[in-house]
Amino acid sequence: PNIIKASLMPNTTIIDDGLAIMGLADTGRQAEGIGIQIAIQQGSRLASFNQPIDFIAGMDGSPTRYLPYLARYIQTEAEVTPGDANGTMAFLIEYQ
Repeated sequence: PNIIKASLMPNTTIIDDGLAIMGLADTGRQAEGIGIQIAIQQGSRLASFNQPIDFIAGMDGSPTRYLPYLARYIQTEAEVTPGDANGTMAFLIEYQ
């Protein structure tokens, strides 16, 4: 079967690489005390930043493949202050 390698590269700071938490974009009025956590398959597995994750391409002959990432806000400090809560990342896909 063919393999799809997907790499996620945050455009913000990485707060905790092991827990796949990235920082918020600096807007001058961003929230504090939270980050964005990236998970795979309903949150059962955390993503990895800057490292490819292998997904097997559909073996049913379909040209479509779903990459099951999800993002959620997660508290990173004892106190949370309101504000913008945005983040961006580059998403690199390699097909083999």
